Amino acid sequence: MSFEVILTKETSAKVSQIATKIADWLKQSSNNQVIYLVPDHIKFSAELEMIQQVGQLLQQPKNSYAVTKMQVYSFKRLAWYFLRDHAALQRPSLSKVGICMILQKILTEYQDELVLFNKESRHKGFIERLSVVMQEFRLGGIEVEDFSQWFEQDSYEEIDQRLKEFGIIYKHYLEYLKQDFVQSEDLLKILAEEISSMDLSNTYVVIDQSYHLNAMELEVIDALVKSCGGVEFYTTATTDAFKPKETLEAGLFDSNRQLISRLLNWLMIDETSPVLKELKEENNTFHPDFLELEQYWLETSGGLETSSNRTSRKIEALQWTTYEDERQEIQETLATIKTLVDSGKYRYQDIQILSRNLEEQQTLLQPLLETYQIPYFMDLSDTMEHHPLIQVLDAIFAIQKHFWRYHDIMNLLRSEYCFWPLNRANLENKDQEEDTLRDALIQYRQQLDETETIILAQGYEGKDWISSKTWNYQLEKIDEDSLSSREALVHQQLTQAQELREQIVSLLEPFYKKLDKVETTKEAITLLYQLLENIGVTDAFLYWRNHAANIGDIQTARRQDQVWNEFLKLLEEYVYIFGDEPFDWEIFQLLLHTGFEHTHYNMAPSTLDQLTCTGIDSVRYSPKKVTFVIGLSQGVLPRMEEESGLITDEEREYLLSKLDSGRFLHPTTIQKQSVEPFLFYKVLTSATEKLYLSMHHTDKGAKLKPSSFVERILNQYEITTQDGNQKQQERFEQGEFVTIHELFTTLLQKLRYYKFSKEEDIPSIWIALPHLLRQDRDFQQEYHTLVDSVFHLNIAKQLPKELAAELYGNHLYLSTSQVETFYKDPFSHFLQYGLNVRERREFELTAAGSGEYFHETFDQFIRKIHELNLDIRSIDATTTEKILKEIFDSMNDDARFQILNATPRMNWTKLLLQDTIRQTLSASLLQLQQLQVTPWKTEVVFGAKSDQKIELPLNDTQSLFIRGKIDRIDLLETENGYHLGIVDYKSSAQKFDINRLRYGIQLQLLTYLSVARNIVSEQFNKAVTPYGGLYMHVFQPSFNAKDLKADADFEETRLKKYKLSGLLTNDLGVLQQVQPDFEAGDSIVLPFGVKKDGEYKASSQVYAPDDINLLMDFAFYQLKTAGERILNGENQIAPFDELKEYADSVNGKFSAISMFDATNPENNYQFLTKMPLQENLTWMRNKIDGKEE
Repeated sequence: MSFEVILTKETSAKVSQIATKIADWLKQSSNNQVIYLVPDHIKFSAELEMIQQVGQLLQQPKNSYAVTKMQVYSFKRLAWYFLRDHAALQRPSLSKVGICMILQKILTEYQDELVLFNKESRHKGFIERLSVVMQEFRLGGIEVEDFSQWFEQDSYEEIDQRLKEFGIIYKHYLEYLKQDFVQSEDLLKILAEEISSMDLSNTYVVIDQSYHLNAMELEVIDALVKSCGGVEFYTTATTDAFKPKETLEAGLFDSNRQLISRLLNWLMIDETSPVLKELKEENNTFHPDFLELEQYWLETSGGLETSSNRTSRKIEALQWTTYEDERQEIQETLATIKTLVDSGKYRYQDIQILSRNLEEQQTLLQPLLETYQIPYFMDLSDTMEHHPLIQVLDAIFAIQKHFWRYHDIMNLLRSEYCFWPLNRANLENKDQEEDTLRDALIQYRQQLDETETIILAQGYEGKDWISSKTWNYQLEKIDEDSLSSREALVHQQLTQAQELREQIVSLLEPFYKKLDKVETTKEAITLLYQLLENIGVTDAFLYWRNHAANIGDIQTARRQDQVWNEFLKLLEEYVYIFGDEPFDWEIFQLLLHTGFEHTHYNMAPSTLDQLTCTGIDSVRYSPKKVTFVIGLSQGVLPRMEEESGLITDEEREYLLSKLDSGRFLHPTTIQKQSVEPFLFYKVLTSATEKLYLSMHHTDKGAKLKPSSFVERILNQYEITTQDGNQKQQERFEQGEFVTIHELFTTLLQKLRYYKFSKEEDIPSIWIALPHLLRQDRDFQQEYHTLVDSVFHLNIAKQLPKELAAELYGNHLYLSTSQVETFYKDPFSHFLQYGLNVRERREFELTAAGSGEYFHETFDQFIRKIHELNLDIRSIDATTTEKILKEIFDSMNDDARFQILNATPRMNWTKLLLQDTIRQTLSASLLQLQQLQVTPWKTEVVFGAKSDQKIELPLNDTQSLFIRGKIDRIDLLETENGYHLGIVDYKSSAQKFDINRLRYGIQLQLLTYLSVARNIVSEQFNKAVTPYGGLYMHVFQPSFNAKDLKADADFEETRLKKYKLSGLLTNDLGVLQQVQPDFEAGDSIVLPFGVKKDGEYKASSQVYAPDDINLLMDFAFYQLKTAGERILNGENQIAPFDELKEYADSVNGKFSAISMFDATNPENNYQFLTKMPLQENLTWMRNKIDGKEE
């Protein structure tokens, strides 16, 4: 029986030393055996390495069997080996989430005893942090009696109260564990007792790479020392580290020294006794430079006594490189690795990448590894918290909690882990089950997309899901003439949406009702599991597992099984602990998230030829021939540790001061900080042939400095330093590309840079490379794609006439606003009315919806006036309000305006709209009292499907049909016929601009005026003379006190605010007939004014009657021209600069499609140039006569 602590440096020949001792022991007797104890996470690699080494030493035939006598275990596996037939292994053990469940139950049951912690249990993360504290107490050998002094006190400082409550929770926690469970710590205690009763004198034990030991592991070591033939404990340290502190600087091996001191104290062995031995033999695989670096770091970091004769020298095995940014650093690191492997000197398994922030860098590192086609093993285990099963469970709870909210329903359905497997019954039976499920999934996705479109458009949520009312879907009126062709498709989509709705509600609603009635958690969990089966979750798991396996993604396939098994275990533990108690959704969800956030997927150890990527903090990596350490900036290594966890450093030190020496807790923040030099020591010795250290200068705009540890090395030695950015540029300029991706990426940049350069100004390599790629069969396609992207012009290709006719038909059916859209930007018109591209409609009140509400009200009001034979000029306020109320009540049932009744907020919006209508209508009635005209008709429809058809022949086979709706036609009958005016209601202020008419972007007013003239003329068979086309702004004006003081009865002020705009005839006699009371000055109703000399004021919008006729003719000329251009296939991207704020192709819904960029030479704005009135009229006349190009 013997025990020794073997101290080794990182460059010591530790493995060969251990292998030699093992081989010698096994050679001594055929009964001898060896136990090699290592941490769980390196058991596999350590076993492979040790079997190989020992096997070589036992090559003689007579000893070949002996290697089978060596067993590699972790402490947990050792317990399983010795206790495999013990009754303790038959008792259940709790997972981490099971422990959290027990703590949750304790906090609930004993909340009266907990002053500080009684309300914390529902806070996210608290239970998990508390479980860490409880585990810390257990692993440190803390007993409930250690808290007795706090239990007995009556008054406390906060620190005392917190420790008391920790003690109370710990006491009940241990009681729960003793009742039914056995944890790994309990097994280690039983193992220690078992080993103590055994004769293991033929067993030699080696304990290696244990940086932390808990109380139970110390007990096992104690038992092994007493029962085995020999025990050796290997740790990284030097004998100098155990000398009195004052002879050394800060201790590099303080952590390991404390570990050994604790171990020797447990074994009751004095540190001064000869159990500490230092292994002096060096590992000759290390480059001499690394031995030098190790010696320097040990001497300057408190690991060795300082040598007085240290001098600077060149270090060739280490290289320091700085890069511009993180992406470049990783790219160049991978390029170097690729070059090393391609040289034939190294394999990927000889190389590793170390990083302090591997988890954060994974999102950048992983895709770049794939791009550089480097096989890799990422030493990170993902948590299960992002698996869609969590999304399903959260959504099920949220749907009930938030009463069928849209986002919760979509989260459930979009998980693709429920409902869709149920649809396979609707498909034809197939031989392959996976094919059937895949078809069901494809069908489900289509159905869900269409259902979501309907839900968004109609705003269905809440009671809309569970009521018996059938869903409806109001079609978007992009093109009235195409509505009928879409109705059949929409009906089918609505039917499918209804089916999906009924399927969801029929399964979830009974579940919620039953859940509300259950009395125990066991009943609730049973219901939940049945629901998951009923909605197809188990089938979805099987499908996704099999799908991943069939495409060769074994890791994902295994993960499906791991998640489902973990979930089942969680349910079992939850029922076991809370089974007979009332069910609490919130607690279940909290513990569910806690469980999956802290449960990791199992990782298969790497045995292939792969590059290894590992975190520096793990300290579980072994030296490789070549190591790359990235991201070595100040703040990363060394890193300032911050206090975290539920128990503070102050509380930890206070508790320790009251404990016996056999008790211990986790290191404090300061103690953790002292490990930083040791981590860099591991980095310096992580390679045997070449070590590459690097950093990047900028991160999210911030400038970074090198690690102070790196600077110490750079200041001491002559080390090769490189500018990574310059190195990359030189490599590319010389054509040294390690992957095709690098080649094409660089070529793309160069082609763009030299795009418009002369050939003599372009370096020869960038002329030769494109030529070579063009000739190479393997890369021709990629090359042409690359060139196309460089020289691509963002120009819409004009449609062939045949294709345009096929797209639009030979008969165009357009509204004037659609024609205006074409002139504003042909490409937007092509997308919206040619391809029918449109945004997914959402249930919200749009400007068009408000406008329709206004128009409908005004139309019904005029109709009511006519029905009741009322004089519109003498109607009083009471009658007006009565008629409006009837109209508003009738519109409440109109499907077009149901959105206004959907929510209290929309009801309030409706009241605001109605108030706006009252204000505007009141002003309109005041205007009519000033005018002699009478509203003849409102909402006058014209078009191909109305009595008034407007057809413009384009050629022998093609025509343009114009449609529209005139808001109001006013008439004034005279002896010679009628004076006609139209009023167009607008929700925003409008003015007539002849320049805009010239460009075709303000056609509606003149078109409507012309059509109205024809309608009235046909109706009465009399001469009709237009007096004006007018805009009325529908809004709620604001007034100031000055206005109100100057106008006692308020009418004149209101009329001025609502003054009509547009264009009028310049025949003053006609205008005075229209507004009889007008004499001079400014009209308060119409857009004109007359000076004292009888001339019109400059602000007057008046035109000669012949000119108005010309403008109407020109509007139709522009309509016809647009029709011809559309059917010719014109679709260029040509927005107006003055309208770019509202242009769909610039800042609107089509900007992502058009990719319009005014900095591109090929993308240009149109500009609205202005011309004097007479020039405009002459230009238009010439256009109509065909004289103007």
